[in-house]
Amino acid sequence: MVGFIVLVWRRILEPWYEERLYKGVEISGVWEGSIEYPTGGKNNLVIDLRRKGYAVTGSAVCVEGVDKGMRWNLVGTFRNNILTFTYDSASKREIDRGAGGYYLVNNGRTLKGGCFYHDDSDNTMHFFESEMRLVRS
Repeated sequence: MVGFIVLVWRRILEPWYEERLYKGVEISGVWEGSIEYPTGGKNNLVIDLRRKGYAVTGSAVCVEGVDKGMRWNLVGTFRNNILTFTYDSASKREIDRGAGGYYLVNNGRTLKGGCFYHDDSDNTMHFFESEMRLVRS
């Protein structure tokens, strides 16, 4: 019974309550940007973010570059104009994953930051910086 109450609180009541209290900037929408890997290569991304309370979910797709056609799922939070998230490949055949942090600038139209990611070719962690621009809210 306690497990059921906790489940209802975390999945239904807590998000509903946070959405009512949320006073921050709305970041839901479609964002575009490009990333350049420190090991070489570049990708142009389109990211669709959805915010409910402080929770953020989304998806990203590479529309041009070395990972063209790849998709990733994002899960994170947005508090005090800072977006933090983890991401992983939408494909069950890929192990691509990492974590990112971005802060909102330009009156809510630009996210600046970067991501740590695992490079499978040499089994190391790397970091890239990037900017994402809001193209549709």
